[in-house]
Amino acid sequence: MVLVCVSDKEFGKALGDELEKNDRKNTIVYNSKDAEYEISKKQYRAVLLGMHASDHQGIDLLKYIKLNKPSLKVIIVLNSHQDLHDLDMTKEQLINLGAIEVILKDEALGFLLQYLDSLLDGNLIKNAEMKEEKVVANDLDFSSISIDDFYSENILMFDLYVRLSKNKYIKVFNRFEYFSVESIKHYARKGVDKLYLKEKDRLIYIQNINLQLKKVLKKNQALSRKSAHMIKGLVDSYAEEIYFNGLKEETLIEGKELCENIYLALRRESGIKVLLENFENMDVNSNTHIFLTAIFSSIISKNLSWTGKITEKYLIEGSLLHDLGMLKISDSARKVNIEENEKKQSFEMIEYKKHPSLSFEMLRPFSFISEQVKQIVYQHHEQVNGTGFPLGLSGIKIFPLAKIICFASDFSKCIIRRKSTPMQTLKSVIHDSNFISKYDPECIEAFIKGFN
Repeated sequence: MVLVCVSDKEFGKALGDELEKNDRKNTIVYNSKDAEYEISKKQYRAVLLGMHASDHQGIDLLKYIKLNKPSLKVIIVLNSHQDLHDLDMTKEQLINLGAIEVILKDEALGFLLQYLDSLLDGNLIKNAEMKEEKVVANDLDFSSISIDDFYSENILMFDLYVRLSKNKYIKVFNRFEYFSVESIKHYARKGVDKLYLKEKDRLIYIQNINLQLKKVLKKNQALSRKSAHMIKGLVDSYAEEIYFNGLKEETLIEGKELCENIYLALRRESGIKVLLENFENMDVNSNTHIFLTAIFSSIISKNLSWTGKITEKYLIEGSLLHDLGMLKISDSARKVNIEENEKKQSFEMIEYKKHPSLSFEMLRPFSFISEQVKQIVYQHHEQVNGTGFPLGLSGIKIFPLAKIICFASDFSKCIIRRKSTPMQTLKSVIHDSNFISKYDPECIEAFIKGFN
């Protein structure tokens, strides 16, 4: 039997009707007090708990269930992501309080029915048999993940595929199946190097991996190679989510969680060293620049006397978002080689120089993105000698954190373009006066100190 506790009577009735149509016995209540009474008197398998800012009793009910009925499955339903902000809670905190999942009301009916079917029927399939299903679908509907970067715990929240050829796939794991690492190793031994999920499930994947990664990082002192691969894979998936689905509030909120994980990783024992050592063995793609910019800006931050925890988090978030405006310019402008065309006034170069302003405008509506991060994004191409853009600022007129990202971003592009290691690139550019003159000497000194 399912207990539904929501304040929205229309939604509660609709959900109850759907459960009845699917032969699911249920009880609908509209306040926490009645829900607590039901739980104390009857045996329920799951609770659907609506939670919003005006009803803090939902938190108390969640704590009551965790204390008195720890085996009871609780699914939190929100009206919107704003509810988390208003409650001053994160998804992770709700799960730590005993929820097994946090979802939005608008997508709840279909999702919950499928999820409840799995929970209540005991249909969670062990992957021992590895049943495979052939699927014909458009390649554009899928998102790839390196098999080395993939990670999951217990139950998958999305379908997982292996690609056979153009528009042809095999579904190897179903949503809500039990997942085992041995299953992945089975396909790796067959030569599979990438796994695929539906593009519509990418954000769910990011949310789940973010949550699992945070648990791993809080538990372990040293950063493992597996965690390093997970972080790189998450950055790739996050960049793809913005590229394909645009800038949305829920994506930016999840980006903040990713920034927190990157910060925790860099604070682990030998964290930067492990991330950079593993870089040489990772797939280098269009999103590698974002990953490296975050690491290099953190190296600089750690070796400056005036920066701290909050500053480093601003830098990591700025790294993830600084090139958003690239989505608004043409492919030809996006691919321009800034080193070769810096002094030319080609149409592509003029368009390319607009992307910091475009990035800033894209972030302007989001009040939960700090002004410090917005200024990093806006000024990340300003150079201390006044040759940067879009404002042509110089010296102390440039926002200090933007100076850090400016060097970290340009240095990461050098590494990717030259296909060399960070140390090899550093030895090369340090003697290039034209390159060095663009950047804050204090940032360069802090960066070199980080490698020593």
